[in-house]
Amino acid sequence: MNANDESALLLQEFAKSRSETAFVTLLGRHLNLVYSAAFRRCGGQTGLTEEVCQKVFIDFARKAHALPIDRPVAGWLYQHACFVASATLRAEVRRQRREKVAVQLQSLTEETNWSDMAPVLDEAMLDLSAADRDSLAQRFFEKRPYAEIGERLGSSENAARMRVSRSLDKLRAALEKRGVTSTASALGIAMAGPAIIAAPTGWASTITSLVMVNTVKTTSTFGLISIMTSTKFKIGFLAAVLTATGTVLVLHQIGNRLRAADNAVLKHQVAELTEEALAARETAARTTEELERLRRPTEELLRLRGEVAKLRGTQTQPALVKVVSNSGLFSTGEKATASGPLADMGTDTPENASISLLWAVTTGQMYRFVELVKLADDISEADASKVNDQLFRQMTNAYAHWQFGSVKRTENRDDGTQKLYFEYTDIDTGRVGELLVCLRKYESAWKVVIDDVP
Repeated sequence: MNANDESALLLQEFAKSRSETAFVTLLGRHLNLVYSAAFRRCGGQTGLTEEVCQKVFIDFARKAHALPIDRPVAGWLYQHACFVASATLRAEVRRQRREKVAVQLQSLTEETNWSDMAPVLDEAMLDLSAADRDSLAQRFFEKRPYAEIGERLGSSENAARMRVSRSLDKLRAALEKRGVTSTASALGIAMAGPAIIAAPTGWASTITSLVMVNTVKTTSTFGLISIMTSTKFKIGFLAAVLTATGTVLVLHQIGNRLRAADNAVLKHQVAELTEEALAARETAARTTEELERLRRPTEELLRLRGEVAKLRGTQTQPALVKVVSNSGLFSTGEKATASGPLADMGTDTPENASISLLWAVTTGQMYRFVELVKLADDISEADASKVNDQLFRQMTNAYAHWQFGSVKRTENRDDGTQKLYFEYTDIDTGRVGELLVCLRKYESAWKVVIDDVP
């Protein structure tokens, strides 16, 4: 009898009687095979290899009765070891990625001293308008996505993102008045993290029980008093009824009538609320259609305004946006926002990197903005966060009434800097100008440089 036949007989014996001797024999024959396959798949990580071996033989014991008799045990164990090793390695990579993100979030949270912020956070929140408080509560307390917030506000996802960003800036300013300074990014992390703590375990059921008991007691008491008043019960007769054997039945009937009345009221209220919800949905749909109809001529109107300005010769020398090394800020002579076909295009070309930066600024993507910008070499790491935050806020506020077009011209410098001139249109005045963006390539990515470029 060959080894395969012996392994098959041992597998049958273990599947029928759960024989420990048979399992130990199978384990001794195939452990090296499973360990070697797992060791190679796990990249030589001993801890993961041992974990894979345990999972494989646990699955082997659990599925012994269902394994095909005509298939070699070694073949099944080898294939299963490869599958389990791959799954375990993927899980380990995901775990390491989550730990890395957690460390990054912790470092951001440490930028703001939570012990200083916690006592004055609610006071600062109450200083905001109701609209700003609602937007922050939905985003950070209820953790709703921007798309859902925009739908509730009757606007787009980008508009909701800008609303939350502006509300966060107002909250940061309110905290600064109380002596607590923070960056917008660190404040957002604190609002989504330490600001929300879990209630004690079991409180939900406790509060529910208290509310239900008090509600039932109040309803029953007032119902009984009403019945006593309306029927003019006499005290003596009431005492007789309460001591009679029919007391339980009487109270049961009263309870049934009260529940029936409550159900009828609730059904009526539900019907009214349903009608109101349908009416509100129809109104919202009509409003959305009307807004869409009004938006359609905007692009054509802007184009015509630009052409008229050119024909009349009223266009002055365009204000170019440059990077200033001393302040680290974009300076511009015009008031500006972007609305147009912007998106995160990556950083493989100067034009794509510029479009990605404009998209990050106009959609409130602070983290992406930091990735796309290269500060001057003389700015320390301690000041980099504040400079990025100040630069991002000033650019966001500046681009309030601009719509960007395509790249009109480019210039290449000997030091590797490339200049891109984007055409823009002022939505309020119809004036057309050029926006200058300077970029350099760092390794494989183009970035917008914040240093002294003439």
